[in-house]
Amino acid sequence: MLELKSKNTHPIKIEVLPTYVEELSRPLKNDFVFNYFIKIYNIPTSDIQLLAKTLYFRDGKRSETCMEFDDVNEEQAWIPAGDTYEYSEFHTMRTTTGNMRGEIILRLIETDEIIKVKIPLTFFRIFKADEVLKLQKTTQGPRLRE
Repeated sequence: MLELKSKNTHPIKIEVLPTYVEELSRPLKNDFVFNYFIKIYNIPTSDIQLLAKTLYFRDGKRSETCMEFDDVNEEQAWIPAGDTYEYSEFHTMRTTTGNMRGEIILRLIETDEIIKVKIPLTFFRIFKADEVLKLQKTTQGPRLRE
């Protein structure tokens, strides 16, 4: 078990982009596959090493699953200061909606400090093409006339 030496004071940013994978899903069997891309930004202070992660998935019926890993993306990657690390994974939900949250445990190379960084709450939802267009129009706001 890793011993955390302090709270996260190192500037790390994590972004998650979820997408529905229609071609791998089987709606008639309540298997809805989502792919999520994770990008970790190591703001220039110290090199870091990714050690482990814990993910919590909750489906639309509020059924929750916890998954713990002794690595991140099947490795304990080293991210130099100022660099980024990207990977993607799949998760199957029993419903058309759900969410994910979690944390990554990492080591600051310079101080050997072990810290936790939260993975932001991310929502999974199936969008149809017309819903995506409607959302894009809504978020763009009114257009200025030229």
